[in-house]
Amino acid sequence: MGDVCEEGHIDVKPNTIDRKILVNVEVDQEYNNNFENKSSEEYKNFVSDFTRQMFEYYNSKIDHLKEVVVISLSPGNLLVRSSRNTVEKRRKRAEDTEGYRNTRSVGVKVEHDVVLEIPNDVTHESLYANDTEAIKQAVSGLVNCTDGCPTLPITQEPTVNTTEPDHGAFCVNVVEDADLAVYYQLFNDSGVLSCVSSCDSKHTNSKTCYNNGKCRIFIATGAVCECVDVTSTWYLGDDCSMPIYRTPLIAGLSVTLAVLLVLIGVMTAFVLRNRHMQERKRDPRQMQVDEWLDEDFECSQLKFGGSIRTYRNPSFPQHVQAAHREDPDLSRRLASVNQSAGPPSDHRQSDRTSSPLQQDQGHISPSDNTRSPQSVGAAGLYTNPMRINRPEIRMSWDA
Repeated sequence: MGDVCEEGHIDVKPNTIDRKILVNVEVDQEYNNNFENKSSEEYKNFVSDFTRQMFEYYNSKIDHLKEVVVISLSPGNLLVRSSRNTVEKRRKRAEDTEGYRNTRSVGVKVEHDVVLEIPNDVTHESLYANDTEAIKQAVSGLVNCTDGCPTLPITQEPTVNTTEPDHGAFCVNVVEDADLAVYYQLFNDSGVLSCVSSCDSKHTNSKTCYNNGKCRIFIATGAVCECVDVTSTWYLGDDCSMPIYRTPLIAGLSVTLAVLLVLIGVMTAFVLRNRHMQERKRDPRQMQVDEWLDEDFECSQLKFGGSIRTYRNPSFPQHVQAAHREDPDLSRRLASVNQSAGPPSDHRQSDRTSSPLQQDQGHISPSDNTRSPQSVGAAGLYTNPMRINRPEIRMSWDA
């Protein structure tokens, strides 16, 4: 997979762990200034020869040896020539005497790590301590060594120092990827070392995935929760929390929308019906009021027969009404005659002999039906027009 999508394990527990022991020795060999340049051939050749010989020597003395790593080369003390036979001693003594006349040479101080590969269990600390003591005994035998010694002579007593585990580099070495290692943390479980990622609950900043979500480590994003059933479920949290199931949600929204539409329809119908009823109650009253306001009438006109100028008045006898129907101008002529004629001579007698209807209306007697309408006197007809006052209207809302 690519660098971005590269995935790491939740936790990494190695079968073995590496522990280092720092050793300093001085080799009875002339120091070369090219040793300061680690890219020079002199440096590479010396380091290769030293690591090969020392690995063979350590491997015969101690257990759990993994490798020998040279850290640095530096100038040591003045060279001390020594030999195992008398002839060589004399030659070296002569060379040393000559060397006093010139610049004295110095040896090579080598600082190196003895890397141990110890089983990753509860006994690894005790195994490390035992191997440290074995290395001390092994390097102490390098001085004046006579059997199974490296060809590089050791002239000074070596020093041995223990080291603490490098927790920062431990997970880098175990995970074997520096970019992924930043998401891991060393965890010591009763002496058993492991590297746990942020997906592990043992991590100090662990990430928890809910609802059966799976935590995964990616090089670009770190810990990510992969939720299940994402096609049918929506999750509001990035840790797969607060799930929303799609099918019930859609069904609930559909039902809610349908109910809202029904309610809106019912309310709309109710409002329209109520408005229609109000208009029906208000229209007859309004029409009647408009009719009374628009018409300026003197009496209630009723169509009788085919003429619009005839009126029906129950105070008039039938023959008078017939006369009015035959001659609509009769009322005006009678009115003019009534104005020119004086009152009757015997007003009292007239009052006594006249009927109450004649006294009030001033019309001729209904019993006198033999006389023609033209012979009726002015006193026998009431010529003032009948007038009806407009009624006072009070609406229901004025109460």
